[in-house]
Amino acid sequence: MKKFDLNKFIKIIKKSKDSYDSFIPNILDKVFDWKKSGPDGITTKYTFPKNLNSLHKFFKKIDKKIKYETVFNVYDDLRQQKAGEWFFELGIISHQTNKKLLFICVYFYATRYDEVTFDIVKKPKLNKYPDRIKLMKIVHQYLDGKYFPKTTTDESLFDEPGGVGQQINGAWGSVVNFSYKLELKPQKTVSHPLYDYSLLHRYKIERSFISYPDTKINYEFGKKRK
Repeated sequence: MKKFDLNKFIKIIKKSKDSYDSFIPNILDKVFDWKKSGPDGITTKYTFPKNLNSLHKFFKKIDKKIKYETVFNVYDDLRQQKAGEWFFELGIISHQTNKKLLFICVYFYATRYDEVTFDIVKKPKLNKYPDRIKLMKIVHQYLDGKYFPKTTTDESLFDEPGGVGQQINGAWGSVVNFSYKLELKPQKTVSHPLYDYSLLHRYKIERSFISYPDTKINYEFGKKRK
């Protein structure tokens, strides 16, 4: 079996200009230089993951030194409505041999339509692992972006004290997980240094999900239990 070439992987990503070039199976097609065998030239060696569990196993099959971490994910089971299952995840790809190698990965799959987005996103460019503030900006960018329905809630959201209230997009999802590195866990006392930060962002997130409080939200995803 051909060995994964990290330098080639990086070069291909940097040269990518459109969504076809950034589609991860297509990138791997070029890295391993396999013969085109699938529809539209997409390799059948490493096809896209079909759910969130297989997403986490995907990169380990390519190179055990690749590290993949969830920033946040959303799942909705709409099979009773005959709309299938919907998965979204925003993650960060890194490599053990190069601490500056960091890429944002976007995964979105709707089983009803068999439509998938599984891309490397070059912006924002990450030269080091982002702190919670930068991660939260990225999270809100996607929560308010094209991956979620554009319905609006009846309430207005005040982002900052004294700010102007704005209607926000309603997001789908019955189960949502946010990385513990975002530090959104509810704090018991006002004196805690994270109290205002976590309260503000949880408020904004919870108002983003039109089915909340029925939506189950976990703010400590990925944290190892003692």
